[in-house]
Amino acid sequence: MKMVLKGNWIGMRNMLRGYSGRLDFVRKRAAYSLSEAFKNKLTELAPKGEEYEKYIKSLEVVQLRGIRDVSAFAVVSIDSTEKIGDILARTKERDRTVVYVEGNASIGQNVGIELLSDASPWPIDMLPSGIPRRDVRLIHKQVTDDEMEWAKQKTKAFIKENKVSLLAFGFMFGKVKDPDKSVDGMESMPDYATLALRAELGVNAQQVPHWRPAIKWVRKNVMKILEDDDEIKLALRDPSFRRHTFGNNPADKDMDASSFDKSTKGFRSSIKIA
Repeated sequence: MKMVLKGNWIGMRNMLRGYSGRLDFVRKRAAYSLSEAFKNKLTELAPKGEEYEKYIKSLEVVQLRGIRDVSAFAVVSIDSTEKIGDILARTKERDRTVVYVEGNASIGQNVGIELLSDASPWPIDMLPSGIPRRDVRLIHKQVTDDEMEWAKQKTKAFIKENKVSLLAFGFMFGKVKDPDKSVDGMESMPDYATLALRAELGVNAQQVPHWRPAIKWVRKNVMKILEDDDEIKLALRDPSFRRHTFGNNPADKDMDASSFDKSTKGFRSSIKIA
């Protein structure tokens, strides 16, 4: 009996020879595709409004480095700093923003910075100038009117009690002409974790769950997400597919896995995800 194999047999043979590379590609692509679908669903379900816009835009898929033999991706909020002066210029935001002062552990102990840190949170318009920029990290977040009133009263009492010490450490209150010493030029990172948790859990904000429902949706639709991924379909079916030979990092950014675990542990624990 004569058998004739028609079609692109040479292409199929080459595809089978390179199948281990294709499967590696598919494994990584699958993890990325699920993470990207999760980010899109998270964005869809996230609370709407001006105060949430920057938080939503900050969400990105990153590849996690340092996990042996595993392709891992995560959705994280990529830090984007803002100048204190820019926040102060936006009256509505200024009136609801407090700032936490954290010392830079790599620099070593600084008694003056510890004093500012212990007094945190500071209403943003009461933060002193003269803070050594390389010695600190500033983190800002929006609070309720009651929380702001509490912060103002607490800070006024603290300044009154400690003003001599604060001035001795070189901190200044009021307008400062030197731009290198003015607090207006300092960079601060937004506290998106607290903003997200408040919405997720309904703490001093309208409850808009989005992280847990998005996770639940992805778990329910794993196969559909993967079946709809064109890159996976091509890698498994198309003999001419070559993208697995050009490098395989679908995410634009990466992050150390241990840093991810450490920086997101509190947030993940609060919404009860691993």
